[in-house]
Amino acid sequence: MKNPLSPFTIAISGDFGEARSHENVKRWIENNGGKYATAITKDTTHLICTREHYKRKVTMVKQAEQHKHIKIVTFDWLEDSLLSCTRKREGRYLLQKLLKAEELEKKIKKAAERRKAKQEVRIFNQGVRKAQNDLGSSKPSRSRAKPNTAQSKKTSGAKARVTKAQPSSLSLSAAPMAVRTSNLLNGPGPNEGDFVPGNHHIYRDPTGFDYDIVLYRIDIARNVNERFKIRIFESNHRPPSYSLTTTHLPLPPTPPSPPTIDHPINTPFEPVFATFQSIFLAKTGVAWEERLTAYRARLNCRAAGQPWRPGHFGDSAARAMGEFKTSNAGCGGDDSDAEPWLYGPPTGNKPKGLMPDMGVRKVNSWSEIKEWDM
Repeated sequence: MKNPLSPFTIAISGDFGEARSHENVKRWIENNGGKYATAITKDTTHLICTREHYKRKVTMVKQAEQHKHIKIVTFDWLEDSLLSCTRKREGRYLLQKLLKAEELEKKIKKAAERRKAKQEVRIFNQGVRKAQNDLGSSKPSRSRAKPNTAQSKKTSGAKARVTKAQPSSLSLSAAPMAVRTSNLLNGPGPNEGDFVPGNHHIYRDPTGFDYDIVLYRIDIARNVNERFKIRIFESNHRPPSYSLTTTHLPLPPTPPSPPTIDHPINTPFEPVFATFQSIFLAKTGVAWEERLTAYRARLNCRAAGQPWRPGHFGDSAARAMGEFKTSNAGCGGDDSDAEPWLYGPPTGNKPKGLMPDMGVRKVNSWSEIKEWDM
């Protein structure tokens, strides 16, 4: 077609770039048989408009909408008509239809995201219910075998000899040395609340440290440990969301409690980590960022033969929460009504989690610990 724009009077509104200046557009329209208009009149047939001007409803757009015969189209309509030398039908270029389609696409995408989130919540709740059912119905797989009578007598004699060789009173300072500490850091077994919600995994920080925390308290007389698990989960999808659960594993024969969901899935990281720090402080009397300092101090207390209390390591914050009522700092403090939970960080060169830039001092004696000014 020699003059594809011959029947049309075309106005434009908006900035289409330097190459598509109003002067160039005017020349293209007139060279292809059309008329260029600088204002909207009853003779105008098309308004080529940017999305921004259409959404803002500038004056030319408002005037064009008052005339039903005026087609408000994108620049693509003019460009495709000129390149093909044929007038293109306006339907697929009308801004009103395009913006409605885009809005509908956004709504569909949001609805899909909501369905996905609801599905993840259902999967998470199913995992919780399954764990609760497993914990509620868990029974010992087999009864403990009775020892052979002869062997029992030998064992009793050996125990009697060991008891005779040791002092009759058991001091608190000696208790940690008598406990199987290797089991304290391993956490509960697969039947003790170790469940992971669907589409999630244990959160691992940039250092490679997994936020699957096990706290413990020692029953010296029975040589068993009461444990408390704090776990942060991260979703498999991106951007990630988070969840926090806690599980109490009391002393036997009391069965483990079902996991408590402190934060459901689809929670941002900041509130989850803040709750994690708050729970750790409330249970141990030690701020999370001071866990390694407190652990080293506890080891030095053990070496010095002194019992350890949370003391300076989060004592003021913990006392404000009503957890600990002791006024003694470091080791050597009196027993309080609430025994703090203990935390053992990973050993050796294993990741120990992100730490603030703090100077961790080497402790040489118990007296030095008592004189610390944290």
